[in-house]
Amino acid sequence: MTSAVASKSVVFRTRYPLAHASTLAARQSALAAALGRCRNAQERLAWLVDRARQRPSLPADLRTPAQRVPGCLSQLWLVAEFRDDRCWFHCDSDSQVMRAMALLVAEVYSGCTPAEILGDNYQWLAGLGWQQLLTPNRRNAQARTWEQIRAFAATQLGVASASPAGETG
Repeated sequence: MTSAVASKSVVFRTRYPLAHASTLAARQSALAAALGRCRNAQERLAWLVDRARQRPSLPADLRTPAQRVPGCLSQLWLVAEFRDDRCWFHCDSDSQVMRAMALLVAEVYSGCTPAEILGDNYQWLAGLGWQQLLTPNRRNAQARTWEQIRAFAATQLGVASASPAGETG
């Protein structure tokens, strides 16, 4: 994955609904609270897809092979940018469900420092109560999105390994 700034001189100024939350933990809590208002996992997934439909699409000139998230059956693009000492992410997919999943992850981690991203273990996602509705391929694509975000953050810090916090290899 290459940076949109380096490859296209594009700066995303997308305002995410969770942007009011100033820390990663606050964003994760705000999202959990919003999803907690849904009655069940199906309603949570529908809410996420509806939210994704309201977000702007990735410009066609950024839907390049270099921006594709590998290992996904759907076409999924993730564009990363580093500005003001923070990481920013925007994504799109030809699948509405994958777009919703990827935008969720991009929104939570956009505006974080590389150290915040690398210090997170991604376990907050399991507690949101909708992943059981995802096929294994979609769960894999979401994990790949997380890996791409971590790899971008690691690159910004010059870290050689981007293994998730708490994992040993």
